[in-house]
This record gives sequence, structure tokens and C-alpha cells, in this order.
Amino acid sequence: MKDILAPDKRLRHPHSTEPITLSVISADKQLHSVDIERCDPHGEYIVDTANARATCEYCGTACPHINTDLDGKCEKCGLKMAWIISFTDIYGNINVCYRATDAEMLASVAEFTAEGDTNILAMMEDSKRLNAPLTIRDGTFTLDLSGKSIVGWTPCY
Repeated sequence: MKDILAPDKRLRHPHSTEPITLSVISADKQLHSVDIERCDPHGEYIVDTANARATCEYCGTACPHINTDLDGKCEKCGLKMAWIISFTDIYGNINVCYRATDAEMLASVAEFTAEGDTNILAMMEDSKRLNAPLTIRDGTFTLDLSGKSIVGWTPCY
């Protein structure tokens, strides 16, 4: 069902204040007279620790991992973060985000490199290691590996 809803949309019965959770929606269940509304605020996040992924129980949107607690866990979903990314945008604003997986971090680095010019990529202290090659083609970066070392470094020209 979540595949047919637009991003950040959820279902609600018109006579209820509570949205319908994705867990009660199945392919064989028919829903009648439901409203589609913007999913704001998002509900609880369903956490898949094996894949380091957390999604809203109502709309399936991934947790944005905006803030972490002192243990490096996302304050919204509770997932342990592996990376901190900081960049200064073209207006001088410092933006910080947290990512739980290497794939999320690599996607964010590509996005932020296009938007900013001063970038800091920091591995959380108890993260293991990067499981995929890290390629940064543009921008100026500070890479903080929290005491870990780089193996197999190749400069890109």
C-alpha cells in the first residue's frame, strides 16, 4: 500500500484523529472512505536494525536523522549513527546531518558537495569501517576518521 501513496502521505478514516498504520494495511484488505493527508508529524519509526533503516509507521518515509543523543543515537528513531556530515552552504549556513549507513553517507556527500564548499565528514568513534569505496571528486573536505586509518588510498586527478 505504501508504494501507491505519494511520499509523506498517509491514510486516515474521516471520523478518527489517528492515522492508519502501514502494519494494518495488507494487499487483501479493502479500505473504504479514507482520507489521504500529509504525514505531519510522522508517527513512530519502525526500526530495522539489521539494515540500519527506520521508516515512519504511517507513510514509510525514512527517518531524517536530524539530531543525536550523547551516545550517537538518532533522537527520533534510536538508530546508532555511523557518520556525521557538516557543510557550509553558499549562504554561509552550517548544516549538520547524521547518517546510519555508508550508502546514506555517500549519497549525502554527493548532494552536499554540489551545494557547499566547506565539508567535514566524520566517522563516529565506534563505527566499524567503510564498506564501500569513498570517492569525493569535488570540494574541500576534512575527513575525521576518529582514530582509524586509511588503507588503499588513491588520489583522483
